[in-house]
Amino acid sequence: MNLIGKIFIVLILVMSVLFMAFAMAVYATHQNWREAVVNEQPAPDKPLGYKLQLANEKARTKELSDQVEKLKQQYDAERAARTSRHQAGRRTRRGEKTLAKLAADQAQLDKANATPKRP
Repeated sequence: MNLIGKIFIVLILVMSVLFMAFAMAVYATHQNWREAVVNEQPAPDKPLGYKLQLANEKARTKELSDQVEKLKQQYDAERAARTSRHQAGRRTRRGEKTLAKLAADQAQLDKANATPKRP
């Protein structure tokens, strides 16, 4: 057997070992995708299927968005109530100032009317 034949035999041996290693790696990482997608009964080694996980997350997202909308409406209502209370308070303070000024003017007018005028 000449040198090239010996090289080919060693090359075939190396390539067959390499092919066997690749086959073992593929087999070890193999996953049953149908079971991974539609698994309805979670087990310790197999989680819930992707379809059910997606449905659960969509329901949770809808619930949270509804909650956000409700909180926004509550915030808007509280903001409107606070604004109306603030405006009512301003009107009340303005009215109190007006009443105080009116009372002071009335007292001044009464004082002016009470004093007799000189001829």
